[in-house]
Amino acid sequence: KYGIWPVSGEIDIAEMQGSRPNVSLGTLHYSTPAGPLYPHIFASHVCTLGDGAVDLSQDFHTYGLRWEREKVTWYIDDQECASTSLWMAPATAKNGYPAPFDQEFRLVLNLAVGGVFDLNPTPDTHFPSRMEVDFVR
Repeated sequence: KYGIWPVSGEIDIAEMQGSRPNVSLGTLHYSTPAGPLYPHIFASHVCTLGDGAVDLSQDFHTYGLRWEREKVTWYIDDQECASTSLWMAPATAKNGYPAPFDQEFRLVLNLAVGGVFDLNPTPDTHFPSRMEVDFVR
């Protein structure tokens, strides 16, 4: 609807970093058309259980997202852990708030290793890695 990524938006329900197994990140990615390049704007919100000492990789958890027109809220095991209603694109945006989060999105389940997000694997990285999903609804 709004163009290529990141202008079209992305909502991450649970982004995990192997180096921080007690943290799940809820992230909004977006941008605005600005010349030949699209600046990547993102806002990550830290989600933990209890006092933050729970290793989320050691058991199954329920990750949730309540996506309302002007507010996004993240949950772990039915506990609200973050919310935001702030995703303002620069004033040059041709589409107003709450764009681009006013359209349908696809659901992607992904296990990524390396790169900018959590850096490259180290000798301590366990391979093979896996992501186990009990259900999606």
